[in-house]
Amino acid sequence: MERHGLLRTAPLILIPLLLAVLLTGCGEPNDPVIPVDSGNHYEKLTVIQTQAFAEDAFVQGDELYLSQNFTDVLVYDFSNPSNPSLINTITINQEEPSVRRVGLTSESPFIAVNTSLNTQVFWKDSLNYAGYTFGSSGVLDMMVITRMDSVVLQLDYHNHSVQVFAILLTDKGDNLSMDYIWRDCVAAGDSFSSFWNSARVISQAGYYTRNPEGLAVLNGYDTLAVGLADLGVGAVNISYMFRNDVEWLSIADTPGEATHLTKAGDYLYVADGAAGLAIIDASNPIDLQYVKNFDTDGLDHAIDIAISGKYLALLDQYDGVLFFDISDPVNPEFMDMYVIREPTSVSIVDNNIVLITSVEEGLAVLELKY
Repeated sequence: MERHGLLRTAPLILIPLLLAVLLTGCGEPNDPVIPVDSGNHYEKLTVIQTQAFAEDAFVQGDELYLSQNFTDVLVYDFSNPSNPSLINTITINQEEPSVRRVGLTSESPFIAVNTSLNTQVFWKDSLNYAGYTFGSSGVLDMMVITRMDSVVLQLDYHNHSVQVFAILLTDKGDNLSMDYIWRDCVAAGDSFSSFWNSARVISQAGYYTRNPEGLAVLNGYDTLAVGLADLGVGAVNISYMFRNDVEWLSIADTPGEATHLTKAGDYLYVADGAAGLAIIDASNPIDLQYVKNFDTDGLDHAIDIAISGKYLALLDQYDGVLFFDISDPVNPEFMDMYVIREPTSVSIVDNNIVLITSVEEGLAVLELKY
């Protein structure tokens, strides 16, 4: 009898609980706990809404390149950050690709566009496809540089001393890879003719079983810092330029999972997953040294980072972007937080203009004021 009585009263117990859920909601799984009052140290200049999820933003000169999880790259006039205007698009030559990242340099005539299928190269002036497509579909980070020194390529052992356009990728399948595009000059009678050439010069260069994630230049063109997830941060020499042949110089373990990273002065600043912000002394690449990490209440998972001058922006995968003052390089001071659901990338241009792409908002443009 007692058992049947309990069954009869169970619905009466559940009804108030259900009413409470309906009235108050189920709660948000990643409600941020903001350490200080927000909004005092930045001004929101504008928001660009995108047709699909905004993935990445890149500024070169007065032009803003905005990638979204769609079939094109949007190009804006960014001479006035408060009022960007759409001036062009880059159309991807594939069926149903999703654009993820864009990279270019002021010295090169090319734009690299990474999609869900591969990486394609376009002419900067016309925005037309330049004829180069490289593999790597599961790209985690992309860095584009223009080498202005003398480069000897494995394929022909010739010196190429003009411009070499290099695309460095970290990939779930190809690990660390590097693709070159360069201009060859060939004697033709009394004159010379030139043509563009390309090759993948490094492929599948990983560190044991870890996929390299973030990339940053440590020294010159040939020494890089690489995020290695739970193994920390590695310094790697890529000067050999033979397939699968790189030299890992040193490893600095971090408390979390090192993903994207950037260098300022003698230090590397690392988005270190649940551990927040990690700092590495990188003054000697053959002996990287972990210095400290900085965490804040409510930070879930740091996955991206940007620095310009004293400004540092740390992206939380779920809740927004945290801003720090790094006037003291090893003692960052938390300044503010921009709360936005599911941000995807952060960058800082012109010293204090911040670009934040997100699933919720598209592209937000902020001006830091501290």
